Amino acid sequence: MTAKKPHPRFPRLKRREASGKAPFVPLSPRREKRMRKTRIATYLLLSLLVTSLAGCAIYSWRFTSAVRGLALGEIAVGDLADGEYEGEHRVFHVFARVRVQVSGGEIVGIELVNVEKMQRADAARVQETLARVVERQSLRVDLVSGASASQKVALKAVEKALASPPR
Repeated sequence: MTAKKPHPRFPRLKRREASGKAPFVPLSPRREKRMRKTRIATYLLLSLLVTSLAGCAIYSWRFTSAVRGLALGEIAVGDLADGEYEGEHRVFHVFARVRVQVSGGEIVGIELVNVEKMQRADAARVQETLARVVERQSLRVDLVSGASASQKVALKAVEKALASPPR
């Protein structure tokens, strides 16, 4: 058996012909460079995707935890002075500003001031919930499924409004 000469461009590569395996055909330096760039770009895009998904998951988890931890207090409606009260509350991206009218020791009406900044379906559900607050004269009302975060934030805004002095 004669010794094979090393490959002229890649002297460290041993030829595999003697072992019966297909010979290794090295890539050209230009193609290797392009493949390396493609591999790096792929890794960067994958890491960006994983980071984005992790960020969304953490944001969602923190938002859900904040909404679940939102505690509503009781209000003594009979002790309130007549007038108009304003309050607002924000939990992450959900924001509610309300105007509450009190007359004769009763809540007469609650207006959702920032309706245009809420999604239409959420705003309708929040207004239904606020109508139930006026009806029951209490913040202890059932929430409509699907917009419970917006409804809880609006109820907290009502609570803050009634805790503040009238305008």
